[in-house]
Amino acid sequence: MRSKASLWALPLALLAGAVWLYRDVAPVRQVLEFVHHTVRQTAATVPTPALPSLGTAADGPAAAPRAPAGARPPGGLRKCVGGGTVVYTDGSCPAGTQAQAVTGGTVTVMPAQPVPASADAPASRASTIRDLVMKPGEKTIQEMAVERATGEAK
Repeated sequence: MRSKASLWALPLALLAGAVWLYRDVAPVRQVLEFVHHTVRQTAATVPTPALPSLGTAADGPAAAPRAPAGARPPGGLRKCVGGGTVVYTDGSCPAGTQAQAVTGGTVTVMPAQPVPASADAPASRASTIRDLVMKPGEKTIQEMAVERATGEAK
C-alpha cells in the first residue's frame, strides 16, 4: 500500500512543479483559470450545514428567556459616537456618547493598553534572567573576555 502511494507521489510532485514553472504560459493559465472557476462554482453549490437555533424572542416566550430592559445580547458589539469620536466596545457606551447600530465591516480586537504607573510609585527596573542568576558585582563573561584581551585582568 505504501509503495502505491509513493508511486503516485512522485508524478504528482513533478506535475505540480511543471504547472508552477509554466504557470504564465497561456495554455497552463487557461487550465488553472478553468480549475479555479470550477472549484468556486462547486463551492457555491455545496450547501452549508445549518446550525441549531438557540432561540430568539421572535420564537416565542418559551424559546428564549426574557432579558432585562436595556440589556444586550452577550458578546454584542456597540458603536458609541459622540464628540467627533467613534468607540467600539462590548460594554456600556462612555458618558457623552450615543449607541448606534454596527453595520457590516470587520473589527480587529487589540489588547488593552497598559495603565501608566502613578507618579508616587517607586520606579522599578524590570529584572532579567541574568539579574536573577548572577550575584551582585559579579562580572559577565563578556566583561571577563574584554579584560583578558586588553590585559587588564587582575
